[in-house]
Amino acid sequence: MTTYAVDSLRGAIVRITHVSEGTLATDVGGLEAAPEAHQTALAVALSELSASVWWHYTHPASAALDNLQDNSEGWRRAGEREQLDLLVESLRSPNLPQGELLLVSYVRSEEAAHRVGRILHEIGSAELTEAVVAEVESEIAAMRLAEQGDFAGRAAQALLLSRPAPSPTQVSAAFDLISEDFWDSRGLARAVDPVAASVAAAAWLHVAAEVASDVTGDPIEYVVQEADNIEALPHETPTVVLERLEEGESPEEIVSDLVRIAVAAAEGVVLAPEHVTQAIIERVGEDPVRLSTLDPARPALDLLEDLFLGIRGAFLLWNESAPDEPGAAEIDDDDDEGWATYSQSRFDAFEAEVVQRGVTRREDYGI
Repeated sequence: MTTYAVDSLRGAIVRITHVSEGTLATDVGGLEAAPEAHQTALAVALSELSASVWWHYTHPASAALDNLQDNSEGWRRAGEREQLDLLVESLRSPNLPQGELLLVSYVRSEEAAHRVGRILHEIGSAELTEAVVAEVESEIAAMRLAEQGDFAGRAAQALLLSRPAPSPTQVSAAFDLISEDFWDSRGLARAVDPVAASVAAAAWLHVAAEVASDVTGDPIEYVVQEADNIEALPHETPTVVLERLEEGESPEEIVSDLVRIAVAAAEGVVLAPEHVTQAIIERVGEDPVRLSTLDPARPALDLLEDLFLGIRGAFLLWNESAPDEPGAAEIDDDDDEGWATYSQSRFDAFEAEVVQRGVTRREDYGI
């Protein structure tokens, strides 16, 4: 979501957009006509409006656990989505107090727009109102672009969000990108929605774990856990993913479920009460129980990072057991350049084997 702030020295309201590469700041409009209290109120209200707009991206009706019957969660989300086209009208003609009474909308984005509109009404600057209207229109357009998989411009902020309903096109693109550059998780995160990227990465993790398992004899689901004995790794989430893949679930089912649980945890809701209850029973008096294996503040990106570290774990385990590359015995112990070249050849050999197998297995993962 976009954050808005007041530059009191220049008398301007500023848009602050968070993207993968950093944080961008751009002027929205001048605040010369606005009292100081109205300036900060407008910045806060615009930030809340942006959050409500991007809520439709992270909470699509298609991701609701129920159906779209009347009064269901999916039905409510679909109804709120229809109000997006009315936000500009709410900015220009907000509900105003009638004596001691004020009509308040139950639709969060609509009421957020009315709140911004009331502040603009009090300021009374036509120029500022038009600047804000243009700003909100651009924000809505960016959200809709992101839904289509276009992350240009301010839509790039979607790459930091978690949308539990990945686009099949984005998943396919992510699968191809990983096959072309197996270790570039950061580049992937700058190009593809992180949930879609995680679906593809989960499939590649499974293939990598298979390759390692063939050499070591370890069960596929425990490959990353075993690799933790070689190098400290966040093995809990990759292990859960591998276990569920081995049980026959698809990468998309697993990733969407894990992200949905984490998003709900951030909102104070537990979607996996049986898991949490069992964990409490097993760990009374020990470490705190986590409501989600992912960081609720950034679940999709956290999952993507863990999956790539899981792939690295599969390589570490494979590297300990796979036959040495030709010429290894001829490298002197103090030949740093020689060992660096050899290490790269090991990476390349593992990658080649995984990619060759993964390309043939693509349809098995529903990608």
